[in-house]
Amino acid sequence: MTPIKRLQSVGLTIGVGTDGAAVHNTLDVWESLRMVALTQKQREQDAEWMTISDTLRLATRGGAAAAGLTNEIGAIEVGRRADIALVDLSGPHCQPLHDPRAALVYSARASDVVTVLVDGEIVVRDRQLITMDLDEVLADAKDLAHTLVDLSKGGAVQHYAP
Repeated sequence: MTPIKRLQSVGLTIGVGTDGAAVHNTLDVWESLRMVALTQKQREQDAEWMTISDTLRLATRGGAAAAGLTNEIGAIEVGRRADIALVDLSGPHCQPLHDPRAALVYSARASDVVTVLVDGEIVVRDRQLITMDLDEVLADAKDLAHTLVDLSKGGAVQHYAP
C-alpha cells in the first residue's frame, strides 16, 4: 500500500485517480476513492486517518497538483476548467444517505453517474455517452488490443512476483 501519510509528511504531492488499465483494470474512480480511504485506514491502523474530506481532496485538488495544474483545475472556482459528474445517490446501496460526501467515497458506483461535463461540454447525458459511438470505440479497441503487447515470444501482459 502506498504510504500516503509518510509521503505527505515529507512534502510530496499526492493525487488519486485512474490513468490506465495497468494501474486499475476497471478505471473506476469511485472504486479507487473507496480503496484509498479503506486501505489507508488499515495501513495506518487508524480509523480516523484519511477522512472523507481528505479522500475527496486527494481526488480533486490533489489530482490537479499531481498533474501540475494546481491553478487550472481541481476546484469549482471562477476561472478554472472543470470536469463535473452529476451522481444519483438515491440507489439502495447509498441508503440511508446521511452524508452525500461519504456516499461518494464509500457507496457510489460508476453506474450512478448520470451526467458528465468535461471542460464545460456535456459528454454523458442520462447515463449515455453522447460525444462518440461507444460500440464503435469498443470495437476499435478490440481490433487494436493485440497490437499493444507482443506475446509472440511467449511473453505475458503482466508478470507477478512469486
